[in-house]
Amino acid sequence: MKWSSVKKFFIENWDIKLLSILIAILLRFSIINIPISPYQKRVDSNTISDTNPQVDMILEVKLEVLHPPNWELDDIIPDKVQVTVRGEEGELEGLKEGDIRTVIDLKGIDKEFSRDIVAYAPPNVKVVKIVPVRIISKIKS
Repeated sequence: MKWSSVKKFFIENWDIKLLSILIAILLRFSIINIPISPYQKRVDSNTISDTNPQVDMILEVKLEVLHPPNWELDDIIPDKVQVTVRGEEGELEGLKEGDIRTVIDLKGIDKEFSRDIVAYAPPNVKVVKIVPVRIISKIKS
């Protein structure tokens, strides 16, 4: 290849070539900063925090039983359930009694029933596990 043909390759249509390179650079940087979905944040190695990692905590929580007042419950229903929650360590250490609630709703059932226990937690705390998760019992009338 001769020097004149190489020189001609770079000099001919130089304005279009320069514009193409600039557009490619702009596209490259704009695509890097686009999140994958609207509900997903972009995570860089610089944004991961080791100071507040996610941890699990197991708590004994009083079980609230919602039922008509004239019913007597069988002894199979426990007073407390075990709830595993996950969140930042600082957030979990600040939990007070009553921040985590567990409820079983027995309204509108017959003598025998099988119901799931529902747990409620603050917004930054995730309920991972409830033990027992389901109660199977009967009502004494």
